[in-house]
Amino acid sequence: MEVVFKFPILTNPSYREQSDKFNYFVYSIGLTERYSIFSDKRLQVFAEVSPYFAHAYKEVWNSGDPVPYTNDEFGCYAAPGVTLYSKSRRVSFDLYYEIFFTGHTMLSYKVNYNF
Repeated sequence: MEVVFKFPILTNPSYREQSDKFNYFVYSIGLTERYSIFSDKRLQVFAEVSPYFAHAYKEVWNSGDPVPYTNDEFGCYAAPGVTLYSKSRRVSFDLYYEIFFTGHTMLSYKVNYNF
């Protein structure tokens, strides 16, 4: 089992202009299939595919809108990237480039804790 905290890096100007993608709370759940090269090393190259379900909402007090915004969606992305493991291999840091099947892309990183 793995707990993941994932953060986008806003490098794509076309994605950054879509203000509906930001300023609300999002959680997602999904499966991740990963293929790693140099799996016995602390620094690994990987490719992963992940189908997911995402739920997003924006509170009235946070957005200033009279009605809270909610959105539920299914999606999938493929991502090449690199992983750096700690010496104990319990914590890892991933830097990767997400390519969503909807057409947009995003550079992201995540911190993983392996149980």
